[in-house]
Amino acid sequence: MSELGLDEASPKPVWYKRRAWLLAIGIVAVLGTVVALDYPHRTTHAQQLADAKSFLAQIKGDVTACNFGLNEATTVYRDAAYGHLTAQQRGEVPHLLQDDLTACSYTNSQVYSLDTISVPRNLARTQLTNVAASASTWAFPDAATYIENLAALDKNPANAKARSQLRPEEVALARERSKINSEVAAVQSQLHTKLPPMNLTRVPVGFATTPPKG
Repeated sequence: MSELGLDEASPKPVWYKRRAWLLAIGIVAVLGTVVALDYPHRTTHAQQLADAKSFLAQIKGDVTACNFGLNEATTVYRDAAYGHLTAQQRGEVPHLLQDDLTACSYTNSQVYSLDTISVPRNLARTQLTNVAASASTWAFPDAATYIENLAALDKNPANAKARSQLRPEEVALARERSKINSEVAAVQSQLHTKLPPMNLTRVPVGFATTPPKG
């Protein structure tokens, strides 16, 4: 686990490769979007497993840019606030935070699609519908609002309103992340299988306002 409390599979921010990386994600997400199929007839357990994995892959793809954005926004804000960046890196922070906010907003078509995708009929009695709804909430408004307040504090460290909202937002992000993990676990139990983890960024409560180590 990293200091931020991320799963090892979570994306790490890279200063000079970031924009090209995000662009590549957007292209892959669009080209690799899985169509949720609607089966009018009884299907096999094997088909249910395949559909469940495809549906979760779509959700994971839809939150990938926001997941990266939340990770990056929290890390660079704190590093900037405590003087751990070079002058050149510090100058990039406002733009990076704005990009991260966009990644978690409805202006990102992948986030918007979380509210419009449909679970295949053969999985209608599972928790998959709840997973999609929870992932949507985790991205927007939870992650988006959190990043918005980080950006406000980066611009004006004396912004008491923005600072006071950080801890409640960290609690909300943790709650929704835990809920998603529980819902995926419920689907696994319902289908008697192991599904890939979502690997959403975990932001410990108080992290943004805690000085970095070292």
